[in-house]
Amino acid sequence: MSSLQEQPLRRRGQREADSSTHTANERQALVTDTDADKYDHRRGVPATVSAAQTPKAVNQFDFYDRVISLALTLVSLFTRLYQIGKRDIVTWDETHFGKFGAHYLNRTFYHDVHPPLAKMLVGLGELLSGHNGSFTYASGAVYPDHVNYTFQRGY
Repeated sequence: MSSLQEQPLRRRGQREADSSTHTANERQALVTDTDADKYDHRRGVPATVSAAQTPKAVNQFDFYDRVISLALTLVSLFTRLYQIGKRDIVTWDETHFGKFGAHYLNRTFYHDVHPPLAKMLVGLGELLSGHNGSFTYASGAVYPDHVNYTFQRGY
């Protein structure tokens, strides 16, 4: 019984099955007891097949996945960072989150209903950009020269 066709086909819970009485779809669902645990689901081939014997389509699929992921990442970075420093005024949520980050830099207590991790990260971005916490981030205010708002937005 060296080949798969010579081995008796069995469905889970059945002792024996006659392959000639089953349709092609049913034969696909049938597995042998010895080969059921030898299937590599990650590669989509029997575990006895070495990586060198793996069909090229499996390896190319991984390559194309990486290329598509890289292309989507580059496009998203471009759309996120393109002209990010064009407006030099406090815009949208910068009023709130910039203020929260400045509170962390000044070690000033304030109360907010949301968890603090995002605001701590905003404070870290302000610290890395050289901000000293003195700017109040009033809505529509023009950023002073000592605030590197382009780095803060990109961070």
